[in-house]
Amino acid sequence: MGLAMTGAGDEEVKSLAMGMTAAIEHLVKFEHLLEKVNGGRKETNIGMGHRHDALKEPEKFRASATK
Repeated sequence: MGLAMTGAGDEEVKSLAMGMTAAIEHLVKFEHLLEKVNGGRKETNIGMGHRHDALKEPEKFRASATK
């Protein structure tokens, strides 16, 4: 189902596209931060509750993650 079928106008489509672009940019920035915290690896097993701690104190997190 395309946006044209929903009755969305040009402004709504532009707004949606800008929002999606912003979300993708945030994901890319997070991936780069995660790489730094995770010693260059993109994969992780960090739970949602630990992400803030990992970004706040990367050295402490890196030491505990490599045990």
